[in-house]
Amino acid sequence: SFPSAHVFPGGHIAPQDGALPPPDDVRLHEDNEAYRLGAIRECFEESGILLARNKERPDQLLQLNDVEREWGRRAVHNNEINFTDWVHQHTAAPDTPQPSVPDALYIPTPDGGIEHTAARFLYPLEWLSLLQAGSIRLLEPQFFLLSLIAQHLSQPPSSHSIGSVAPSHTHETLAAQRISLLDFVKTGDPPWGEKCISPWTAKKRHNRLVMRLDLPGPELEMTNKRGDDERVICLEFGDKGEISARKVEWRTPREPPVLKDEEEQKEHTNSRSPSREVNKDDQIALRGKEKL
Repeated sequence: SFPSAHVFPGGHIAPQDGALPPPDDVRLHEDNEAYRLGAIRECFEESGILLARNKERPDQLLQLNDVEREWGRRAVHNNEINFTDWVHQHTAAPDTPQPSVPDALYIPTPDGGIEHTAARFLYPLEWLSLLQAGSIRLLEPQFFLLSLIAQHLSQPPSSHSIGSVAPSHTHETLAAQRISLLDFVKTGDPPWGEKCISPWTAKKRHNRLVMRLDLPGPELEMTNKRGDDERVICLEFGDKGEISARKVEWRTPREPPVLKDEEEQKEHTNSRSPSREVNKDDQIALRGKEKL
């Protein structure tokens, strides 16, 4: 869908992941076992990283050799075998309750061109540095989440070159950073794990566009669901309409949008859509530092 873009592993919930609430049920937008299992399955299909707990040694993740892992990866993707059943065959279970920190750094691997052409591990600030240099393409959701995650998951101090995965953090440091991130997910009003975000255009001035993140989307307007009312995404455009800069900025909670005139008011009324479509040929670059 997004040629040359870098994205997180993910996809649709499959029937094998479990039943979901009906489309008009608010619980469809809440955490459940099917979402967790689907995330673990998609991560395995697209990166080769298997988050499954060894039943005989619950403190460890399941370890498979390359042949076993890649056979299962392709069979699950082709719907030749149920993911959970395949994991159970190896005396393990998908780690849906609360995944632990792996004992080692697992490097993602390509899936042979089925859904993507390359898989790569970098620390969040390294991805943002590549974006700033114009070397990669990130869409707004990935940029926003990486900007948040970068506050909690930092690269080792001695790792200077982009793409370096050695030396790595100690297991204790990784565990501490993970706890910091999990604590962050539980903060906020509502907590981050419960936010529903549907970006919409709040301000548009010449070459600058401000996207607010506080609304949950039209299907949840009559509920108490909310997004992030503390931050906005700011996009700046070059002379040819290409995105030339992205920033995450703080805003005063529940600050009303400042609109230029009646035409902008009309645009605001019609702009509460999930996201702005980005030209596939945009050259994306990030300038300056993110205000987090």
